[in-house]
Amino acid sequence: MAEGDFVMENQPTLREQFDDELASASSHPVLRPGYQKRKLLMWFVRVVILALMYAIFWEHRWVPKTLYVVVPLNVLSLLAIMVIPYMIKRKIEKTKAHLESVDQSYDDE
Repeated sequence: MAEGDFVMENQPTLREQFDDELASASSHPVLRPGYQKRKLLMWFVRVVILALMYAIFWEHRWVPKTLYVVVPLNVLSLLAIMVIPYMIKRKIEKTKAHLESVDQSYDDE
């Protein structure tokens, strides 16, 4: 065998590589329900601590003004916890469906 020859044995096909990537993405911790519950619990604890701090320091002039920043950030954080896993799952399913349609059209030829 010459130096420039490539051995294609034991090389996974492109479809197998895609399937492996999708399987690893599907098993990511962000998609596990326990992970989401833990993140929601941590978010709730953080909001309760923040509310207590606001109650304690409310008389300071600048504290009420920070609500304009804190509330949107907490809403975005909650949305990220709730929406990102759904979006990732949906994207994985769309990719699987697209790969299936490409395979089917390739087989039809």
